[in-house]
This record gives sequence, C-alpha cells and structure tokens, in this order.
Amino acid sequence: ESQAAGREVVVAAHHPLMTGGRHGGYWTFSDYFLVPGVLRWLHTIPAVALAGVGLALGEEWLLAPALLVQVGPPLARVYGRRIGFRKHQDLRDSWYSALRDSLRHVLAEHPPRAYAAGHEHNLQVIEGGPEGYTLLSGAGSPDKLTAAKIIEGTLCKEVKPGYMRLDFLRGAERRVLLTVLVDDAGDGQVRETCRMYLGKRR
Repeated sequence: ESQAAGREVVVAAHHPLMTGGRHGGYWTFSDYFLVPGVLRWLHTIPAVALAGVGLALGEEWLLAPALLVQVGPPLARVYGRRIGFRKHQDLRDSWYSALRDSLRHVLAEHPPRAYAAGHEHNLQVIEGGPEGYTLLSGAGSPDKLTAAKIIEGTLCKEVKPGYMRLDFLRGAERRVLLTVLVDDAGDGQVRETCRMYLGKRR
C-alpha cells in the first residue's frame, strides 16, 4: 500500500506497457528502406551499384533487382516482426499482452507516480493507463537510436542520446519534477528539452 505509507512510488522495469516505438508496432518510413546499426548500409551499397551498372549499360531491367536488394531486408525485418520474429519482445505478442494486463491489474489497485522502462532506444513520456506516466529512457547509446511516433498521450518524444531525471521535491504538495536531457551535438553536453511536473495519482 504505497499510498497508505505516504510514499511516492516509481515502478522501474525493462519492458514498457505502452510505447510509440517499434516494440509497440509503430514503424517509420525509413524502417521500410534501411536496417539499423552496423548493417544499415550493407544492402544499400550493392543496390546502388547494381542500379548504376544497369543504367551505364542500358540494362534497365537491373533496376528491379536493385530495388529488391534495397527494400528486401528492411521489409523482411518489419513484416517478420509482425508475423512472429522476436515476437516476445513486442507488445502485440500474446505473451507480452498477458504480462502487460497482469501488471496493469496490480497497478490499478496501487497506482504509482510513474512507470519507468527502457526497451526502446529513444526517449518517450506518455500519459495514460493505470501506470499514469510511462517514462521510456533507452537512448543511452547514439549508435542504437530508433525512431518513435507520437501516440495518444505522448507528452514528449526525443530520438537523440540522452536520459531522464526525476526530482522528488519537498513540501506539502510532494511534487515530482521530470526533466528530459539530450545530447544534441554529440559532444557530451546535455540540454533540457522537456520539463514537467508529474501529476499525483489518486
């Protein structure tokens, strides 16, 4: 009974209960053409080379295989995730849904101030559900950033290296201040992009 004890509780876990990122089934335009990380250009280089050879030799039919080489791996990754590849990591999976429903049942009885998670490689602040505020902070590495979309309840979204800070302020109102900090220039210097008080749950 966190409320009876007069405490402000933040639940911390790896898996979020809502997200506007890939694990929530939200894909950006670039996801359909590029694969992430070190493999990002390994299919683009041969695709461009094949298209260039086709144009240089007047063999336009080579443009079709070049396009297939370009979009094939990303499409396989996106739609593979939708039909079962790495399904336990995505919210649409039955195992993940059961986990989410169980946690939300408990959180509805004992509402926390916020639910902090990682899993996605970006920064998101989402309001809604029995968890109140979902704080997704998984953008520690600039080499692993993944896009996120604004969904219902999104208060802040950043696809930049950074982190979040919670300040529990003293006083009768027992306010909790959330600050999102990002490294825009990649020089290790962070700046505030979002700053808000997290409303108290009743």
